[in-house]
Amino acid sequence: MIHEVIMPQLGMGMSEGTIAEWNVQEGQRIVREQPLVSVETEKVVTDLPSPYAGFVHLLVNAGATVPIETLIAQIAETEKEYHRLAGTASSESAEPAAAPAAV
Repeated sequence: MIHEVIMPQLGMGMSEGTIAEWNVQEGQRIVREQPLVSVETEKVVTDLPSPYAGFVHLLVNAGATVPIETLIAQIAETEKEYHRLAGTASSESAEPAAAPAAV
């Protein structure tokens, strides 16, 4: 299953937030409640924990400012789902090709 991570509204007057820093790298496995992202608002920088466990697909670069409720990342429960989501070849998880038979 793919889980969505959106820019939360951290305060009553907040309409946008800046991704100050991702605490994980693209494709990294994360556990629930592990620090995921630091979000900067007009008043404060807040570290947000991961709401799910799985493999992270980052959709917004660090330094970008986005409106609240914008999809900023996705978390795939399995590595296979992550590769499909990220559009990367899953050759790392595929079995190696058989060696040619000796003649």
